[in-house]
Amino acid sequence: MTVLKVSEERWLSNQRAIYLDLNLSIKHDSLVTEVPAKILFDYKRGELYVTCSDQLWREGEWAMYRCNTAWMDEAELRSIVEAIGK
Repeated sequence: MTVLKVSEERWLSNQRAIYLDLNLSIKHDSLVTEVPAKILFDYKRGELYVTCSDQLWREGEWAMYRCNTAWMDEAELRSIVEAIGK
């Protein structure tokens, strides 16, 4: 995985957390795809939030068990960003 572009970088709540909107290049075997990813890291609580259309580390049997229904979506991440930013 390679970061191609940082579309947005925003510090929140007096530098308590950082929000990144990225474009990633991800290689699966010989296929390379470009996908957006949004990351929020809350330094105060030690929590990392990620939303991305690619499976990233969510592979194998565990991902099949979860059926991709419980993954964080962009609306959930946006609500956390807004809550921390207040």
